[in-house]
Amino acid sequence: MEPLAWDEAFADLALALLSARDTLRNGLAPKAAKASARTEITRRLGRAVDYIHDNASRPVDLADIAAAAALSPHHFHRLFRRALKRTPHSYMSDLRLRRAARLLARTDLPVTEVCFSVGFSSLGSFSTLFTRIYGLAPSAWRAKAQDSRSAGRRAG
Repeated sequence: MEPLAWDEAFADLALALLSARDTLRNGLAPKAAKASARTEITRRLGRAVDYIHDNASRPVDLADIAAAAALSPHHFHRLFRRALKRTPHSYMSDLRLRRAARLLARTDLPVTEVCFSVGFSSLGSFSTLFTRIYGLAPSAWRAKAQDSRSAGRRAG
């Protein structure tokens, strides 16, 4: 496995662990629910988060993720939003954007290739969302990140 792939896998694992910790800390089910029900919901949502991380680079819809959690789409969406304080779509978009930001900073892949490799299906939507979240267009983000890395190597 290449160093960049290890970095991505580690970052994704760290984010999943933090998310799971927060989910468990905040509780998933109403306090009146049995502990066994809360444990089962936590386990199923954990499977959904794993599914999202494993499949973020391909088209995935709510029904796919809900099936991985063995829940109906409506019930899954409600539980996911309650537990993670965001929708599954928002969670997946953020994951894809973080992966894109790392690829842009560490590789010379064309922006279009980065866009499609992380799972976005539209370059325009990707660029608009990336700019809104990161404050820079993808190509400007790359230039800034590579300048920072070059400055760090010169200083070190």
